[in-house]
Amino acid sequence: HASPRLAPMRVCQPAAGRCVTARRARPSLSSEPPRTEAELAIERRDWRREMRADVLRFAGPALAGVLADPLMSVIDALCCGRFCSTLQLASLGPSLAVFGFMNYFFFFLTAATTVRVTRALATGDEAGATAFLSSAFTLAVGCGFGLGATIRFLAPRLVGLTGCVPELVPVAARYLRIRSLGQPVVLASMVTQVRRDRAEIAA
Repeated sequence: HASPRLAPMRVCQPAAGRCVTARRARPSLSSEPPRTEAELAIERRDWRREMRADVLRFAGPALAGVLADPLMSVIDALCCGRFCSTLQLASLGPSLAVFGFMNYFFFFLTAATTVRVTRALATGDEAGATAFLSSAFTLAVGCGFGLGATIRFLAPRLVGLTGCVPELVPVAARYLRIRSLGQPVVLASMVTQVRRDRAEIAA
C-alpha cells in the first residue's frame, strides 16, 4: 500500500525577493507487503493466547492468597471432625466467624497499596512505589500485632457476641487465641501480594 511522504519543493516569491523551500506529499511504496487474512488471524490468535497466559500468571497467585485462609479453616474443621469431639468441632464456627470478620476491616491494605503502587509505576516513579510498599508492609505488621493482641485478650467476649451457646465459648476462645498468633502474617500477606504483582509488572 502507498503512504504519503513529503518531498522538498523550492518556491520563489518575487515580491519578497526570496525563495523558500516547501514540502509536498508524494506517494511512496511501503517495503512491507500487505498481510493476508490468514496471517492476521494467526496474529490475533497468538495475541489472545499471550493475554490469557498473562491473566493466568497474575490470577493464580492472587487466587491462592485469597483462598489461603478459607482452606486453612477447612483443614482445621477436617482435623477436628476426625480427631476431636463434637463440642470442639462446633466451637470452630463462632471462632472462625470472629476471625474472618476482624480481618475484613483491614482489606483497605490491599486496595490502597495496589492503587498507590500502580499510580507510581504508571508515572515511572519506582522509588515512590518501593517506599510506599515498605510503609504499607510496616503498617500491616503493626496492625497485625495490635489486632492479634486484641483478639487474644477479648476472645471470650468476641465469641460471646456471635450468640453461640455458653458451652462453646471457652473452647472457641482457646481456638481463637491460637489463630491470633498468625494475625501479623495474615495482614502482611495482603501487602506482599501487591509486591509480587509489582515484580511481575516490572518483569
